[in-house]
Amino acid sequence: MSLLRSVTLGQYVPGASLAHRLDPRAKLGILAIGTASTFTCQHVVPALLPGAAAIVGAGAAGLRMRWFVSGLRAVVPLVAISLLANALFGQGEDVIARLGPIAVTWEALQHGLLMSARLLSLYLLTSL
Repeated sequence: MSLLRSVTLGQYVPGASLAHRLDPRAKLGILAIGTASTFTCQHVVPALLPGAAAIVGAGAAGLRMRWFVSGLRAVVPLVAISLLANALFGQGEDVIARLGPIAVTWEALQHGLLMSARLLSLYLLTSL
């Protein structure tokens, strides 16, 4: 039972804010727009903006930031694995480091950072 309390994704927190009173279809529309904007971004900083908007929305909805961000503990290993896999096995021209047949390139590292930013933003958006 304690494991279920530590996972914040999908949990309902009662409240009386505007976000709580919104129609569920509007919430799904906002989620769809945020998700689409996260995955159409080609750079790290714009990909993080929907996640930042989710944090602001959580604050406006009266959610405790500690509770909201605590769910990231489960996502951080996934983000780290994604970053590492993209950096080690991605393709590119500008080699940063080489270890035998594995080469880390700037392009692969940038792609890994972009995918990590997308995963973080997506998690934060779906946590609302």
